[in-house]
Amino acid sequence: MPDLNPDFSAPGASALIQIVSWILGLGLIASAGALIACFITLGFKGFGNQNAQQLASKSVLWCALAVACLGGISGIFQFLVGFDLGIQ
Repeated sequence: MPDLNPDFSAPGASALIQIVSWILGLGLIASAGALIACFITLGFKGFGNQNAQQLASKSVLWCALAVACLGGISGIFQFLVGFDLGIQ
């Protein structure tokens, strides 16, 4: 059976890699921002709003799970194709 080596330098492949890397990066930043917002809301006791404090306490686990999942997916993607945000 011959070895299959994909050509990641093809124009379509490099564009797809760049788009996926931007999506993963932006998703990771957004979920980390949501986690920070949950911690700030909990730290300041919901800014006097009981509903905001309750929502933040329910959402902190989901936000932490999203950060962990996106971080893991980004790490696997980086390992497989070489993570490149396209910023030069």
